Amino acid sequence: GCGSQGSPEKLQGLVDPSSLPPDFTRVLQGLTDQGLRVIGIASKEVRGLASPAEVLTASQETLEAGAQFLGLVLMVN
Repeated sequence: GCGSQGSPEKLQGLVDPSSLPPDFTRVLQGLTDQGLRVIGIASKEVRGLASPAEVLTASQETLEAGAQFLGLVLMVN
């Protein structure tokens, strides 16, 4: 599989929408309102690429689009 991390807002637009909790936006806003730094985590099974070299040269969008949202990592500033 392929793991991704980054801005939750960016991942929200890339992941499979059905993998997001229904209250994702509200929870994220609440966490950032508390001053927490928030990173989103997602994962995708890489299929249809014939070799490891193809995985390494595939575009970021190819590897991230349709990924499953896994959760949020919270950090105190």
